[in-house]
Amino acid sequence: MMFLAGKFWPRESMPEVMKIIANYLPLTYVNDGLRDAMIYLEPAQALMNTVIALGAAVFFIVLGSVLMNWKEE
Repeated sequence: MMFLAGKFWPRESMPEVMKIIANYLPLTYVNDGLRDAMIYLEPAQALMNTVIALGAAVFFIVLGSVLMNWKEE
């Protein structure tokens, strides 16, 4: 996920298929939010990326809780 999310090199230099995949990874928004907050000094954009990443986290936690087999043995 770190290679596709733009952690080590910019996503702009990737092929189009990899860019599409990277847009669905939560780490992409975490990376962009950290860059916006610390390098570009854009707090509004950093907050938006944080909200997207937290929304994905909540979605996957709820999905995992629903799909988990909660039988007591």
